[in-house]
Amino acid sequence: MIAYLVTCSILLVNSASALQGPQGETIQGPCSPLGNVVDQLKSDGTATGFCQSVLATTVTVSAPSTVTRSSCYSAQANATDLRTTTAPALISHNPFISYPTPEVFSQFPDVKVNDACKCLGIPPTAIPTRTTTRTPTTTPTTCPTPPSCANAGLQWAYYHFGEGPVIPYNSNLSDYNIDVAALKSTTPNITGTTTYVYVNHTGNETPVDIYGNLEVPDYFALNHRGYLYAETTGTYAVTLVNTDDVAYFWYNTTAYTGWNVTNWDMYTDFETADSLHVDLVAGQYLPIRLVFANAQGTASLPFSITAPDGSIVLNANSTASPFIVQYSCDQATAPEFPSFGHEA
Repeated sequence: MIAYLVTCSILLVNSASALQGPQGETIQGPCSPLGNVVDQLKSDGTATGFCQSVLATTVTVSAPSTVTRSSCYSAQANATDLRTTTAPALISHNPFISYPTPEVFSQFPDVKVNDACKCLGIPPTAIPTRTTTRTPTTTPTTCPTPPSCANAGLQWAYYHFGEGPVIPYNSNLSDYNIDVAALKSTTPNITGTTTYVYVNHTGNETPVDIYGNLEVPDYFALNHRGYLYAETTGTYAVTLVNTDDVAYFWYNTTAYTGWNVTNWDMYTDFETADSLHVDLVAGQYLPIRLVFANAQGTASLPFSITAPDGSIVLNANSTASPFIVQYSCDQATAPEFPSFGHEA
């Protein structure tokens, strides 16, 4: 935005005698370089009134200058978000005479006449100042939607282990864990993609619905993975509520490789809830992974991701979104995950 600063300095001269020294001699010192301007001021009949009314004004004006910072996130440069900023560009004007100038002084520049009045030793008695300030604003700009290449949604894999060392019987409900690492090298029973995340099973003998597929409802695990694309810069919220039996969430590099039962970023077990917040730059791809498991009985997995503006990016009712993808179209910025059963 534009900031204006106007500073007015009013020089008031005390008397005509100030134009000469005590004995009427010509004043030397700082007035000497001004030469004939000072002499003319002392000899002209209107000089006293003129100098008493000189208004020396310095005007500083701000002109808008638009600055666009680097655009969306770059994996190589880790650039800042795209912002367009109006910055002040200062233009300064020298002092000028606003009081009607006697004809005799018109041959001299305003600045020189002004300095001649001041150098005669008459200090200003009042310096009124008026300042008007307008706060500059910066407007964040969203990044373009990433290109689509049949990459929408999360990849998922369903594993049925049966009761055993990978998914043991859940006897105490809380502090329950499975052998997460076993999923890395196990070939899943079925795989697919989904635009939403949700599991809800009542615990009877009927199959559980896994994204449109009816599967065995007990001693199973679900492995979800993909990327969250940040449309805008800000804080994204990830939430798990009332999990039954257990869920683990990883993000960033450990979501892609190295994930295990001890380095999760969020964990919930029977009927507990948790959330975390991730700061992202517009245009950034964030690897995410969600592993869920159910031993015996009911199964429940409510999960959501919320954007900085409060809109839902992913939950039980979300549809295809360009902001939840399996990989980037260039397959370099957000590379494909290794095939299920062959992860590290």
